[in-house]
Amino acid sequence: MHPKVKSNLEKSGFIYKVYLHKDFIIPVNSPIDFANGLNYDIARIVKSILLKSTNTGRYIMAVCSSNKRIDFNILKDIIGAKKIVVASVKELDSITGYPIKGVSPIGVSEDVLIIIDKELLIHKTILIGSGSVGIEIEISPNDLLKITTGTPYFITTKL
Repeated sequence: MHPKVKSNLEKSGFIYKVYLHKDFIIPVNSPIDFANGLNYDIARIVKSILLKSTNTGRYIMAVCSSNKRIDFNILKDIIGAKKIVVASVKELDSITGYPIKGVSPIGVSEDVLIIIDKELLIHKTILIGSGSVGIEIEISPNDLLKITTGTPYFITTKL
């Protein structure tokens, strides 16, 4: 787990559980593998994507189920952007310090707007990246909102 994520979780006092992909009987190469290994619905496995407004330069982290597609038009309306693009790997590293396959919304700079898909709030717990590859965190979506100061919106469509 990335030290920023661990520090924020410990300070929060929220209940969470850590999963290491290497501890699973089957190889975990995708969100579906991870969901199957836990016998969880894929909708509880979350992806966090760093995005950027091309006209304002503002960064946004969109957090949603791994089986959903982020609707960029909705995000543009939310933040008043003309165009939104996925941030480059270099930007991801410089803004978050997290690797591409281990992105976490926890511990991200306050300058980054965290938007969490409202559909995640129906689940008792969800599983997010830990800031390190191969390690996931199970946490209440409401606790995730609090620890990230995220804002909930409906931001997705089905894949």
